[in-house]
Amino acid sequence: MMAIVNESPINKNSVRMLLVSAAWEVFGKMVSLEVEEVFIGEIAEENEEIISASVAFAGEWNGYVMFRCGENLASHLASKLLHVDHKELHKFEVRNAMGEIVNIIGGCFRSHFTDQLNDGIEAFKLSIPSVVIGKDFNIFSFGSDIEIDDIHLSLGRKYHVELSLKDFRKKHEFGRPNIPGHQDSQRDQPQR
Repeated sequence: MMAIVNESPINKNSVRMLLVSAAWEVFGKMVSLEVEEVFIGEIAEENEEIISASVAFAGEWNGYVMFRCGENLASHLASKLLHVDHKELHKFEVRNAMGEIVNIIGGCFRSHFTDQLNDGIEAFKLSIPSVVIGKDFNIFSFGSDIEIDDIHLSLGRKYHVELSLKDFRKKHEFGRPNIPGHQDSQRDQPQR
């Protein structure tokens, strides 16, 4: 007789689907751009700056979502979001709009996660968004339960963006991640 194993509804595929859905809500509904997932695409022209915006999660689940695009798309999105001609925008308005966009993506993701995968119980809070301009930086990860790298989306068949979910992990007892092979993973665990 074969045992039936109930797989957790929280897995890489289900979380990825929620993240893409959140991006579709923001780009498709809010700024009226056609959204489709693509498997390749440059997010910026060769001499164009890249703008990266992220928002972190903290609570029962921790991690962060990052949205990256070229400065031309960032200006276009800010223009649509603020209802201002892109030529009239200041750089700080574009940065603020990028922070707001990633905040909305994070909020939509949290709402979908809560409703569809966590029985309506809010699993995390959002941080204040952060925005970085430039191409040469690294963010180091310390292990996660679910990692989703570089979802490439085409917006209006003209622009490309990257969307990532990093360090997404369930908060473990004693505040330490359960990273296989890590020396602190087994230390201070209760004896059975």
